[in-house]
Amino acid sequence: MTTQTPQVNWTGLSGTVYNFYVYDLSATFHPVPSVYIFGRWVPVNGVMRPEALYVGEAKSLEDRLNTNRASHDGFKRAMKAGMTFIAARVAPSDDAQRLAIETDLRHKLNPSCNAEPVPVKRTLADFYRT
Repeated sequence: MTTQTPQVNWTGLSGTVYNFYVYDLSATFHPVPSVYIFGRWVPVNGVMRPEALYVGEAKSLEDRLNTNRASHDGFKRAMKAGMTFIAARVAPSDDAQRLAIETDLRHKLNPSCNAEPVPVKRTLADFYRT
């Protein structure tokens, strides 16, 4: 992978903290299994903070973000939303474990550019309200 800049921590719904390296949009990546986040920097109380726009996972980061970037719908949506960086972390090669990390983060961060919405937790009482 190209030289990374800062590290960013994001917390999943489970409470697990995940460390990501931040790359600029021109970065090229190695063929490693990864969880990645398309994001942008936003000012919060005068301090620039990362905002997750899209959370994804890949068996090969090179295939997903270099070779097939042009066909990645999440990348296109994130660019329209003002994406300024790509954050990535090496993840297990096991598909289920990688997907579990991606889901944990997506359910906590609720990124605006993921096509699949985060399910809303409902109680039985919600179904009886009129």
